[in-house]
Amino acid sequence: MTLKLLTWPDDLSAPAKLDNGAISEWAWDAAVAAGHDPQKWQTQLEERLAERATEPTPA
Repeated sequence: MTLKLLTWPDDLSAPAKLDNGAISEWAWDAAVAAGHDPQKWQTQLEERLAERATEPTPA
């Protein structure tokens, strides 16, 4: 098994990097490299949000 060293994006001080999703891509890649399925997490989140949207709000 070969471990790939994941590195943090180069310049976190640049707002454009944060705005364009660089952190999200890094986190997604890190999750995949660790053997997780981030697409499954995304699908589950969307399902929960859809369920919440249909629930009545407490008075």
